[in-house]
Amino acid sequence: MTTRRLDAWTWAGITVTATAAAAASAGAQHHLAVAAGWGNTTGWLLPGCVDTLAAVAARVWLDQAAPEAARRYARTVALGAVAVSLALNAAGHAVSAGLVAVSVPLLVAVGAVPAASLAATVHLAAIRTTPLPPRRQRTRSRANITATEQPASATGRATATPPAAPTGSGSGSATDTRTTTAAIATGSGNVTPMLRGDTATERARAHWQHERAQGRTPTGAELARVADCSASMGRKLAHEFRTTDAADAKESAR
Repeated sequence: MTTRRLDAWTWAGITVTATAAAAASAGAQHHLAVAAGWGNTTGWLLPGCVDTLAAVAARVWLDQAAPEAARRYARTVALGAVAVSLALNAAGHAVSAGLVAVSVPLLVAVGAVPAASLAATVHLAAIRTTPLPPRRQRTRSRANITATEQPASATGRATATPPAAPTGSGSGSATDTRTTTAAIATGSGNVTPMLRGDTATERARAHWQHERAQGRTPTGAELARVADCSASMGRKLAHEFRTTDAADAKESAR
């Protein structure tokens, strides 16, 4: 996969936007924290908790190498942190303008932000470092069978035959056994060798190449299931692989 780098103007725009947004948001939330009884110095910790949590969660959400469970949780945390930041900004401006009086519910809500941010960050770090998602572990356990590759039956179920009996070329010669393959069944009924790879892209590419060799074109949903990634990622990879195959075929035809 070709990685496209951002140019200097894009990075400059991101830097200016992030700095302006952070400054404006931090000012409103600092005023709210001070109004809620925080000190002038500790009041800056309120926007630090929310904005840092949102940034960390967004980073894990967009990390394609992260476990799918971690990415789903990070997406929820990132969107939730943005919503909390918007609410705190609105409350801070309302208190500054004298439209809202500081009340007990507001004090409790503002005081709960640091503890909630810490809990969400620790949980996110824990599931981000999980070596293997449970669904993939179950898939590999079911797929860890000794079987030779066989065409599927009419019902779409994969069938397996036991290994062939050892044969020898002569007295005292080494025996030769049939190669065994760990397999998983795809939605079309074909049997695909168990995929190995460190990233979802590598697993999807291995499955794509195997299925194309069999004359099939996997769908994005199939790639997402086999590679254990999101449906949108599966569609993106399917489009990329089709484009690459078309370019290779065009190059070979010259």
